Amino acid sequence: MLTRLSFNKLYTLAVLVPLMMFAAHAQALIQRGADSLESIGTPHFDSLRVAENASIPKSRKIYIAEVSANFGNDWLREFKGKTTEQYKKRVLADYSKALKKHLVNRLSDAGWQVLDKYESGALIVDAQLKDLYINGPEKLIREHILVRNIGQSSILISVAGADNNVIFEIEDRRNAGGLDNYFIETDNAINYGWFSQLMDTWAGKFVVYLDASTSGV
Repeated sequence: MLTRLSFNKLYTLAVLVPLMMFAAHAQALIQRGADSLESIGTPHFDSLRVAENASIPKSRKIYIAEVSANFGNDWLREFKGKTTEQYKKRVLADYSKALKKHLVNRLSDAGWQVLDKYESGALIVDAQLKDLYINGPEKLIREHILVRNIGQSSILISVAGADNNVIFEIEDRRNAGGLDNYFIETDNAINYGWFSQLMDTWAGKFVVYLDASTSGV
């Protein structure tokens, strides 16, 4: 029988073992000295690439240089003429702000000092929501919008060291959520809420890997 204790042990192994392997591999790559990124397998992201040569600042200061978002080409074709430019601009701005908020909160909770302005020696983060696809956007003609899945998005987060070269980067694509056997009546607030949860999950996992790559586990 799988007890709560045995489940917790299995969960810990599933999370920590890949992370510990990543930390050891990342440290070895960084110390080895080359000029490229090497892919490392991980159960938490579609892609994880680590620098073979990087200058790691000793301080835990970090600067979020840029956070951006864009709709996927498939979405733009699907909803061409069905949504307004104002709606698209507002969504991209709101989602970019949400991603930055989650990154700042998760980094701060982990003991990082998030800078408002760049300081010499700080790590630099760039984050992008890519190919955003909202299944139930706000349309020109008001109607009830029913979906089974809120939508999908990709994310790309890069971290640069003191020499402005990338230390590591993650890339991932996930569904924002939904119900397999039921339709959800959605609107802007509901879409935002589900995507915000996805961003927070990404931010939390990213910070764990950031700690592992800069200081080991």
